[in-house]
Amino acid sequence: MCNHNELVEQQFFKAIRYRDGFGGETRDLQKAYDMLYSLALRGYPKAMNSIGSMYSRGQLLKDKAKSLTKALEWYQMVAEAGSLSATLNLADCYHQGLGCEPDSVAACHLLEPLDLTGVVEATALLDVIVEKFAQCVRKETERCREGRMPSDAVVTSHANI
Repeated sequence: MCNHNELVEQQFFKAIRYRDGFGGETRDLQKAYDMLYSLALRGYPKAMNSIGSMYSRGQLLKDKAKSLTKALEWYQMVAEAGSLSATLNLADCYHQGLGCEPDSVAACHLLEPLDLTGVVEATALLDVIVEKFAQCVRKETERCREGRMPSDAVVTSHANI
C-alpha cells in the first residue's frame, strides 16, 4: 500500500508523462497542466516548478512574452518556498531577461548562497555571468585605450555590482 507522498509522486510522474508523451501516454498538455495544477494547489513544489517550465517552453500560451512572464511568476513563488530547481530557473530568467528585464545582479544574489553550499548548477551559471561581465569590461577597457568613452550600459552595470 502506498503512502500519501508516494501517491503524490506517482501523480506527478503521470503528469510528466502526459506533458512529454512517453511511458505509454499520448502527449496531452492540457491534461498534464490540469494534473500539475491540482498538485500545485496542494503545495507540491515539483508540480509548481513544472508548470513554470511549461510556460517557459511556450506550451501553455501562444504569446511568448506573456508565457515567459507567467513562468517567472511560478518560479518566484516556488523559489520563495525554497525549491532549488525553481531558484536556478528564476536566476536563469533574471540573467537572460526572460519574463523580465535582464538583471544579472539579482541572478547572482539568488545563486551565491547555492554556490557556497556546493550546488554545481549555481556555480556554472555564476561562472557564465562573471565571464560575460569580464568580456564587457575587457571590451570597454579597449574602448578607453582607443580614447573613446565607456558606453552607458557598462557604467551602469559597474554601478550595480
